[in-house]
Amino acid sequence: MRRLFESYNRNNYNKCGFHIIAHYFGLPGADPSIKSVLQTRPSNDTSIVSPSGHFRIHFDTSGVNEPVLYNSNQQPVAQSAFAFADSAANICDHVYEIEVDSLGFPPPAADSGAGG
Repeated sequence: MRRLFESYNRNNYNKCGFHIIAHYFGLPGADPSIKSVLQTRPSNDTSIVSPSGHFRIHFDTSGVNEPVLYNSNQQPVAQSAFAFADSAANICDHVYEIEVDSLGFPPPAADSGAGG
């Protein structure tokens, strides 16, 4: 796993590890016992529900994982985590309208009350 991580991150910093997880289980000899660790939901300090109610956006309001918006001068806007999450929620709802309501794709699977 460490070699995979290092090969993906040698030349560029990537805060999200999705690309590593997405490819890990396709590797020969991948350890299936690590799957539960990789699939554990992260714990964030807050969340909001999208206006349609279809999505829950989890995020932190402080620390390294706090989402940040930038102004026109590329300076971080203080306390913008909720605005960022609100934008993400609206984008998710818009994509849902196009993919599910307009194009007829099936909706995403429900998480059966597992926290969104």
